[in-house]
Amino acid sequence: MLPFVYLVKIKNTGAKTITAIGWEHVFTDLSNGKELSRHPFRRLTEIGPKKEKTVTGSSSKPPTSVVSVGALEKHPSRPFNEQVVINCVAYADGSVWKQASFAGSCKPSTQRQK
Repeated sequence: MLPFVYLVKIKNTGAKTITAIGWEHVFTDLSNGKELSRHPFRRLTEIGPKKEKTVTGSSSKPPTSVVSVGALEKHPSRPFNEQVVINCVAYADGSVWKQASFAGSCKPSTQRQK
């Protein structure tokens, strides 16, 4: 089975170089707003100050395995909402920023993306 590829464009607006990022793609039902699925990713990637880069993550799982009839009736071509949540950012100086609600690690589980 081919993997599903998830993309996020990251713009580093800060003064420090980013070396790793942790994010989640979150899918919600358009008809009722309920969360359908969440795909977490952590990636080594270098993004210099004032630069931007598209970062990828892959999964064997589709965006969601459940789609409501109500959402299909309203939006047949895209029955869910997609949102990216940035959980943590690691910097070249060793510092890390994390969402207050994020209890996980920012240590990447994949190789550096060029």
